[in-house]
Amino acid sequence: MSDNRNWYERDRGLNRIYNLSDGLSYIPESIDDLLVWIERMNLMEGDLTDSSYISFLSVLYRHNRRMLLSRAKEEFSRRRMLTKTDFKAYMRSIMSESGNSMQSEREIAMATLEAFPHLKTLKETDEIILYKDGVYVREKECLTEVREFITTFTESYVDAEGKPYTEGMGKRAMILEFIKSSSFIGLSSFDSDDNIANVSNGIIDFNREDCTFRFIEHKDLENPINTFVQFPVIYDGEATCPKILNFLTDVFGKEQLDTILEFIGYLLFSTIAYQKALLIIGVPSSGKTTFYDLIRTFIEGIGNRSNSIGKYVKNLPLHTLGERFQLANLIGAVLNSFDDLGKEALGETTGFRLSVTNRFLSGEIKNVQGNVYWYNRCKHLYLTNDPPRPPRKTGYQFWRRWLVLQSFTEFKDKDDMTNDDYTDTKVKAKDPFIFDSLIEPNELSGLLNEGLKGYIRLTKRTHFDKKIDNVLRAKSVWLININPVQMFVSDICLISTDSRVNYDEFVKQVNIYRKERGGEAISKGVCTRALKKLSDDKIKKIHSGKRIDYYKGIEFNEDFKQYLSDTKGLGDVVSFMKDIEKDTLYINNDREELLRNRIIEMLCDNKDEYIKRENMKEILSLEEYYDDILFDSSIQYLITTGFVKNSNRGLMLIENGEKI
Repeated sequence: MSDNRNWYERDRGLNRIYNLSDGLSYIPESIDDLLVWIERMNLMEGDLTDSSYISFLSVLYRHNRRMLLSRAKEEFSRRRMLTKTDFKAYMRSIMSESGNSMQSEREIAMATLEAFPHLKTLKETDEIILYKDGVYVREKECLTEVREFITTFTESYVDAEGKPYTEGMGKRAMILEFIKSSSFIGLSSFDSDDNIANVSNGIIDFNREDCTFRFIEHKDLENPINTFVQFPVIYDGEATCPKILNFLTDVFGKEQLDTILEFIGYLLFSTIAYQKALLIIGVPSSGKTTFYDLIRTFIEGIGNRSNSIGKYVKNLPLHTLGERFQLANLIGAVLNSFDDLGKEALGETTGFRLSVTNRFLSGEIKNVQGNVYWYNRCKHLYLTNDPPRPPRKTGYQFWRRWLVLQSFTEFKDKDDMTNDDYTDTKVKAKDPFIFDSLIEPNELSGLLNEGLKGYIRLTKRTHFDKKIDNVLRAKSVWLININPVQMFVSDICLISTDSRVNYDEFVKQVNIYRKERGGEAISKGVCTRALKKLSDDKIKKIHSGKRIDYYKGIEFNEDFKQYLSDTKGLGDVVSFMKDIEKDTLYINNDREELLRNRIIEMLCDNKDEYIKRENMKEILSLEEYYDDILFDSSIQYLITTGFVKNSNRGLMLIENGEKI
């Protein structure tokens, strides 16, 4: 074979022109690269083993490559017939000239990087991470796996003098340091692509412009996707989830179902452009926890069969997100979710607000100097029986971040159901085995498809359904559910020892009142428990035979009783409160609701300036839901509820009692 020839090696993946007449130009990049060169040159014959070739590679990494390759070309050009002994002797003669005592560790480090081609080291935390089955894994087992490889490799490794390599703690630390210094990457390089959802069998690549997506199997990817997240669900475009949809409809009703599915789609992608957290308020045994477990299984897998439990879903209470070090716990998380959120009053909410709306976050990690920075993809889901009291003077910037849904259907064991329960649309029989049927693989694949459909709707609309996604509804529903009957009792009732009120009429009026304020209807049992809690058990149900006739210890106030008498029992609490101009919180008028939100949007867009009422009227007069009466009542409502400040200079949005 002539020394002076070129070839272009394609069949083994080496896209390089080798100029064999000039050995100085050749630098091997892998073991396979070196073997191709040696085999093509036909440089060796005899009983050389693979380990001898690897030793030769180690020399190339260990020395100044130009000097070594020049020596190697000169020696091998003689077509010398080398035995294993001759080869080692030749390597030893070259190595004796090196005098570099750390090169064995460097060589072992390079061999390790060859064995783990996608190994990375996070520069912020010094963690070694590995790419496995389509996702980067942050686990202690990654370091263990690398250490095991180093141990196995060094057992057969021979150093430059032909002696077996002895691995000690100091040498291993040096090897690991070489590995880390060659593989550093920042946290901000991960989960930065808003249009990629990673699932068990591939990635979903979403096209935001035309709201379509394509599915690519992991084996067909040209390069690994830098992501810490993989949903343990198989994509199957034909899968459906009838059991899950029936369950979600039972828990949330048809009116809230689309919002739930859109939020699940929002979880799939790393974007936080819609800037919403989800709060679910409901009575005990209303399906909230089963829903929570379903979402967690969808994100993390099933029990101990998944290696991601606790990795993608964090459990930080809303009350603690402002504490030091807490924000950094959300790195790489898909969801921060807390079941049974306590009713204690909220304090500082800055950490929560940042994590809901900021794509790029910084925070402190224990034992790491300075702040770290990362792309934030974490969404928030909280479930509660009694919502926490919001901070004092809570303003627009808090309420605008919430979607508030309700689940007031009670699920009871059949043996515990009463006659009233069987006729109450808000009470249903419990299926104790429902969860197992919801997490069947085909059901979860179907839920993935429903989430994708929801995300397409969300993207086309650019926001969640405005019947749910608005600050007025969020605030009203939150406050009315701190106790399901408290606001009604405060406005309409008197509590005294000898008072009594018709049981059915009371529950009916409570639900009319709640509906007008965005609240869901509650069952009779929920109403009774709420009254007992409100009165320290002083309000009781009184039975007449098998039927409950009235509550004792509470009654309607005199004005409302007179109103019911005048209307011969046909009137309701909403009509009554509107008649006496007492109600400033009803939001059931769609046009007024739209107008209030439009006013808030205008004030938010001009948050550093006052806007004159006349100027605002002039702009709004061109919009279909405007009229003078609605405008005046909407402004009065926003001032009364603490969203807007009114002065001689005009109107301004309020945040925590101060200008934004």
